[in-house]
Amino acid sequence: MTRKCVICGRTFSTSHSRKIYCSLVCKDASTRLKRMKWKKDNPDYYNNYYSKNKDKISKRRKLYYSKKKTEAQQV
Repeated sequence: MTRKCVICGRTFSTSHSRKIYCSLVCKDASTRLKRMKWKKDNPDYYNNYYSKNKDKISKRRKLYYSKKKTEAQQV
């Protein structure tokens, strides 16, 4: 089966009908483009996440650092 890459437009052959990228480089480029588009469409996502989950994040940090301190003392 011959397909055309959706990123670079190069023609490539594949045995998988779902493959749309000619190489890993094009696949990674597509992922970067999708991520950049998502961040542009959702600019306040990370700021809102931190403000909404401040307590949960703080508890997780305290637990992480207390485990690290305990491990360091045991060594």
